[in-house]
Amino acid sequence: MINGSFDDVKSNFDRWVIELGKSFSELHTITGEPYLKSIYKTTNFGAQEINETIATTYLDTAIKKLENIVNEKTKLVENIKVAAEEAFVKRAENEPIGCYYRAKALTIVPPLNETDNCSIKFYIPLKQSPHYDNQYVCYNFSVAHVPTNVYDLSDKLKRIGNWTTELDKVFKLNAESDPTLKWQYFGSSTGFFRYYPGAMWDIQLDEYRLDFFDCRSQPW
Repeated sequence: MINGSFDDVKSNFDRWVIELGKSFSELHTITGEPYLKSIYKTTNFGAQEINETIATTYLDTAIKKLENIVNEKTKLVENIKVAAEEAFVKRAENEPIGCYYRAKALTIVPPLNETDNCSIKFYIPLKQSPHYDNQYVCYNFSVAHVPTNVYDLSDKLKRIGNWTTELDKVFKLNAESDPTLKWQYFGSSTGFFRYYPGAMWDIQLDEYRLDFFDCRSQPW
């Protein structure tokens, strides 16, 4: 609120205008606006350094690099697809039903005794990896997540868990061929979701959280 006579108000406004003028003058100097203008006015700027031909060249180069990256990643995905198909064909319907590493039933504490009891938590050797934002992962093998509303120890799921362990070979080969590669996945219509490298599902670290993840409902 402004109080006082008209002369006082006018005097205040005059003072504010002078102070703002000084501020804008300082800003003009700080931003280097005169220097930038001198660059813009040179014949090299715009005429040589930025023109349609050069811009198009840069764009074409970027597009080619992006295409190469996409093609390389596509080949890695194709490797997983082929390996999954081969593993599925080779599977035996009457094969022994063994255990598999369940992402929500893992422990970092080595067991005192070996066991074939699939219902217990399995030990997984983890190490911190800068490549995965310092998360703790296991490069030895992949693990599998199953939705909460699917029984992860049913014979059907254990069979899938058995034959998809073959994918660990291609996961490792892909990782070796492309150092920039991160998570690799395989999903099934049953909700079985295998990923590499192995890691504890984050829900394990917070017992009060509910796990709503289902690979079948993801926008792949």
